[in-house]
Amino acid sequence: MKANIVFFAGGKGTRLWPISRENRPKPFVSFFGMKPLLEQLIEICSPIVDGKISSMWLSTREDLYQNLPENNLIRKLNPILEPESRDTAPALGLSSIYLIHYGLGDFPTAFIGADYVISPPQELQATLKNALTIAKQDYIITIGIPPTRPATEFGYIKKGTVIDKSLNAFKVERFVEKPDQNTAIIYLSEGNYFWNSGMFIAKPRVIWEEIQQHAPHIATRLKRIQQSNFSQDVLINEFKDMPAISFDYAVMEKTTKAAMVQATFNWEDMGNWQSIKKILSPDEQGNIAHAPLLHLEEARDMVIHSPIPIVCSKVEGLTIIITDDIVLITGEKDPQSFKNLVKRVLSKKEFKKFK
Repeated sequence: MKANIVFFAGGKGTRLWPISRENRPKPFVSFFGMKPLLEQLIEICSPIVDGKISSMWLSTREDLYQNLPENNLIRKLNPILEPESRDTAPALGLSSIYLIHYGLGDFPTAFIGADYVISPPQELQATLKNALTIAKQDYIITIGIPPTRPATEFGYIKKGTVIDKSLNAFKVERFVEKPDQNTAIIYLSEGNYFWNSGMFIAKPRVIWEEIQQHAPHIATRLKRIQQSNFSQDVLINEFKDMPAISFDYAVMEKTTKAAMVQATFNWEDMGNWQSIKKILSPDEQGNIAHAPLLHLEEARDMVIHSPIPIVCSKVEGLTIIITDDIVLITGEKDPQSFKNLVKRVLSKKEFKKFK
């Protein structure tokens, strides 16, 4: 099957600050000795397109792309460069009209964000192949993750009627916003609600048609970019006032073409420092630590990332992140509260250089 993959990589670098920054958000950064998330994802997805670099694309901000070393694996992808981030609806729209421009509008395409840790690789490959097959029928497919806990940090998808049972494909009955704890418990018990992975699989032509129908305020600006033959000046000008809106909200909640393929892989959103404990194995005291030399005494429930040796004694529940220019020590575990803390800190004049 002729297919393409578009990887989305960006962000403001606040959720895993201070290692992640505005000029090097988490898809491009190595954490705890792992390869950057985007590199991991490229390697996992490459077999789907038989390893052809010509079938793999990168949608990101231009400044992030230009900061990549010339010999970096990521630089080998075909670039689709935004002058500034405007959320997923403009990003998918711009990517779709690029692919249409290159004669790829009717080839099923996987649009994948690089925010996740996924295993095992062969199960992601199988799930995406199922979705790419369903996309031939002009559906826009999202991947539904079977929930393992009553999570409140993800949106949910309610599974509808069967499209193809052999491919784990269903129509979407409805999308729901991030729920409160009690509602998440109900969703988990009912068994027909899935975490919304934020992956989309469709023909670029179908995505572009649906954006024009359901998000004309975005489509109008993208049309001007398209008609200018992707002039850099027009691109910059149109993105200045481009609405920042998610593809879920702009299109998926309105379209009649929404479908879901159920995932068979393990999926974790690396969305905050505490999420590391779901990805890596803590020690017997619940600690996750990455440092050249480490000594822990009566230290529990710690997250430590440091380029220098660390000694901790009689401490509990702290996140300690050391970089070459700043140290973070916090007991905050709530992702939104931590994000707000980072925003408060970086809004101060003397801390702006650490963005």
